[in-house]
Parts: sequence; C-alpha cells; structure tokens
Amino acid sequence: MNTATATFLNLDWLNKSATVLICTHCGYIQWFGKTVEKVQRS
Repeated sequence: MNTATATFLNLDWLNKSATVLICTHCGYIQWFGKTVEKVQRS
C-alpha cells in the first residue's frame, strides 16, 4: 500500500504491503494484510 509522500522521499520500503486477490468468476477484490494460503475445496 503505497503513499505518495514516501515515494517522493524515496522511502517506499517503509510502506506496509498487502496481498490482493481478485475472483476470476465475479471480479470481487479482497485485500489481505498477512500472507494467504490456498484452500482446496472438496
């Protein structure tokens, strides 16, 4: 998750990161602050 101020000051490495997943069926977008793991459906 980038901020313009950090980019301007060349401090992008200070920004927190997130994982974004997009549903290929409906296009729903979800943001996760932690790592995600794939769940197998039966």
